[in-house]
Amino acid sequence: MIPRGIARAIGYGRLPVPDRFVVILPGWSDVVTLSSDLACLGREVSPLLPPVPLGVKEGVQAHLLHRGRVLEDWIRLGGGLITSAAGAVLPALSPSGHFQLRKGDRCRSSLIHWISSQGYERVPVVWAPGQWALRGALVDLFPPGDRAIRVAFDDDLVEEIRVFSPETQRAVASLDSWEMGGLKGGRSLTLLDVPVPFGLVVFEPGQVEIQCESAVWLWEQMREEIHSLPGAADWSSLASRVQGVIRVSSSQGDPSAMLERVPNFAGRLKEAEGFVLDMRSKGFRTLFLGSTRGYVEWAAGCGMEVIRGSASEGALDLSERVLYLSEVDVAGVRPPSSPAGKPPADVLDSLISGDLMVHEDYGVCRFLGIEMIEQGGVQQDYIALEFAQGKRLLMPTYRIARLYRYAGDPAEAELDSLKRGRWSRSYQEAKEKAREAAERLLSAQARRHSARGIAFDPLEREMEELRSTFPYRETVDQVRCWEEIRADMERPVPMDRLLVGDVGFGKTELALRAAFKAAMSGYQVVVVTPTTLLASQHLSTFASRLSPFPLRVEALYRFVPRSRQEEILNDFAEGRVDILIGTHRILGDDVRARNLGLIVLDEEHRFGVMQKERWRERFPGADVLMLSATPIPRTLQLALGGYKDISVMTTPPVDRRPVVTVVSPWQDELVKGAVLRELSRGGQVFWVHNRIQSMHRAFLRAKALLPGVRVEMAHGRMRDSELESLMARFVEGRLDVLLCTTIIESGLDLPRVNTIIVEDAHRMGLAQLYQLRGRVGRRSDQAFALFLYPRGAEAGRALERLEAIGSLEELGSGFHLAMMDLSIRGGGELLGTAQHGHVSSLSPELYFQMLEREVTRLKGGAELPPVEWGYSPSIPEWYVEDQPLRVRLYRRLFLPMDASELDQLRDEMVDRFGPVPHQVEELILAARLRVLLAGLASEITIGRDQVQVRFRDSAAVPKGLPPIWRVKGVVTVGPAGVRGLSELIEALSRWVTV
Repeated sequence: MIPRGIARAIGYGRLPVPDRFVVILPGWSDVVTLSSDLACLGREVSPLLPPVPLGVKEGVQAHLLHRGRVLEDWIRLGGGLITSAAGAVLPALSPSGHFQLRKGDRCRSSLIHWISSQGYERVPVVWAPGQWALRGALVDLFPPGDRAIRVAFDDDLVEEIRVFSPETQRAVASLDSWEMGGLKGGRSLTLLDVPVPFGLVVFEPGQVEIQCESAVWLWEQMREEIHSLPGAADWSSLASRVQGVIRVSSSQGDPSAMLERVPNFAGRLKEAEGFVLDMRSKGFRTLFLGSTRGYVEWAAGCGMEVIRGSASEGALDLSERVLYLSEVDVAGVRPPSSPAGKPPADVLDSLISGDLMVHEDYGVCRFLGIEMIEQGGVQQDYIALEFAQGKRLLMPTYRIARLYRYAGDPAEAELDSLKRGRWSRSYQEAKEKAREAAERLLSAQARRHSARGIAFDPLEREMEELRSTFPYRETVDQVRCWEEIRADMERPVPMDRLLVGDVGFGKTELALRAAFKAAMSGYQVVVVTPTTLLASQHLSTFASRLSPFPLRVEALYRFVPRSRQEEILNDFAEGRVDILIGTHRILGDDVRARNLGLIVLDEEHRFGVMQKERWRERFPGADVLMLSATPIPRTLQLALGGYKDISVMTTPPVDRRPVVTVVSPWQDELVKGAVLRELSRGGQVFWVHNRIQSMHRAFLRAKALLPGVRVEMAHGRMRDSELESLMARFVEGRLDVLLCTTIIESGLDLPRVNTIIVEDAHRMGLAQLYQLRGRVGRRSDQAFALFLYPRGAEAGRALERLEAIGSLEELGSGFHLAMMDLSIRGGGELLGTAQHGHVSSLSPELYFQMLEREVTRLKGGAELPPVEWGYSPSIPEWYVEDQPLRVRLYRRLFLPMDASELDQLRDEMVDRFGPVPHQVEELILAARLRVLLAGLASEITIGRDQVQVRFRDSAAVPKGLPPIWRVKGVVTVGPAGVRGLSELIEALSRWVTV
């Protein structure tokens, strides 16, 4: 018997294995955990044999070839091989060829010919194995089982070999030489075909056998669609063919391994310290395994030896008398796993021919792509747009910022006429609305800023101490959003801030920091959640993270006995409870606070407008922080309009992938495949059936469809103790599928659950579907969401909602979903309590742009001057060949950016496409000039030969311009081109600095 966690890595080294052996664990997550634990202990890590992603047809050949390469190396070298149940039975392909590359080689032509002959897919942007791209002097390539490589040529000579990140497309390392494998497969093989004897070590043999059968079933389903795929191995044949099988279970067997689990302290550092001291007094050596600074410092302070690294659950080694205590045991939170690949922004955020857009001057149109026109012997790019009656407009590239995405219902879209009659009226009406709204917003904002609030203490030392115990790497957005919240809290004005961040992007951490800051400043905090389960999870999180500090955290929800609730309410009224967590009843009239300083509303879209207005009236001086992934339209409108402050987190954590979303009629085979695929990698499944009265029938159907799978039911009418026990078993991994109502909708963080199946999804709203999808994909594993509806259902507009959420697969899209919802339903009265209404027929993005301009004008802010070009400035086709990629670069170049963003964009283009040509350099310089002249110039005109700048008044005209620049009144004229713009920018920079 060897417990799970790091005990496996310790016990694994004590097993009597032969010279060549295969270690098999139930799921791929178990494989990754074992290899990580071995590395943390400084033990040798055997090669890993990954499975093929089951049910995903793209890239199958690349995965099979990667497996073949690993298998052939293991057959040649011997030793151990670690894999999952699926990895043990699925086939592999041996590679048929390699290409050796060295700096200084002359091989551009031969490399391109070899890549083409090997079956690599040519794409504009390389981000997945099996792809390649050619851009002038650069060749990008992503071989299976290898890193993505960028080769820079000087004519035919290899000048540089760089490793690049598929996600950012930026180089991360340089190489002198490199060998790559092809995509043409040779013979197929499985573990049954290995020509040398080997043994098996099987952890959790019962689970492994079930997972092997599931993997083979799923593979055969794929073979019915892709007939060229080789066959899989049979588990019983494999087990009988090998030298011997060592079976290891965590629940039964020989206790002679002398390994025991350690308690999980979930942030209770005093208890953990007492346990460590007790073990040391018994003669145990005490080791701490972790990497988060706060916990490393705590362990060192307890006198433990520290091993820096990522480890799973710790263990007590009775034979060697060693305590292995991991960060997971102490904090109750798993440290982040390694980054996972996802498509770069170029793939996720590109305009495609046929997309509906809104042109600020002409209205609704259809984007057709780029058309190249020769003018004066020079090829120029124009943006082709289609309007009513098939009329086309060729728009110069520099006006692309006047195009906005159409966010309404595509089926009801009506293209506008270039004659502008109807559109002009709509536009003027919306502009007038924006002007009136801006005046109301500024008035409301002034009233809010004149109110008296709480200036919380800076608490720099205490805040840094709390921050050091955060076990994940902060994203740029997290750092920025926290600075915005911190600054609000330290001002003597009531904070009213909306924090928008996709599910799993770290909103709870920022709310926890805000609560800590308020409580440590001597004020009380309430954290309001929409559900009992979320309140329970928040209590666990807050209590564990804040346990080292003199703060009392309590909660009021169903699982708390009534007598205990009354005690908590009395203590809160007398100021003996610092942070109170619960459902909306904790802001009821019977709940009194001694000195409430902060209200946190989690999943704010679940609360009504009147509720929030009433709470604000009861506690006018308290700060308010609202959290949401999909804020209700009116909230979003207020925030974007400037009445409420908004912080938006769109940067995903480093190890996060978008959730693959499937919208389909119900199919038994689809559901069975999805569940078995998840279980084959060691995961769990949410199955949402939102009608309690028919849930038992759904349970019987699930058991019949999935024999041998551990399924249980959960819903809100269960007894509290029963529901709490069931959720505990599911969290511990003792259940495979949780058949439940939308009770799991809000905020639950269960990293093992990476597939969710939703029945009758057409009956649910956009925000609800988005929250349900957010229950999966919270770690690095690829997650799947199946939104299913009955065959033949008359769903009408409900199906459009499903299609909408299916189209928003990229990370951070909750904010965009709310924008879409705003367009469909409208935002209600801007400063009233109506929840829905109609803003205008415009794109919300355009409307808020108009509103922002009006607010800036009324405030007297510095506006960026418009730039008019005498021609259509273009990125040469030879520099960026792919049209969608060029369009995206135009959007980036012609939308407002500050100087540092322009520097980053230029560096990125050099890295990805090679040295910047003068045409692109001129675009970057023009953008830089626009930033420099904000508030000073009223217009910039750039021609082929000269540049003209019209200043707002004579006082704005700079002194000390180069002699070649002529000044007449408020207009200055000088040479165009890279040199002319560079000289003007240099002179302006000196003048602005002075």
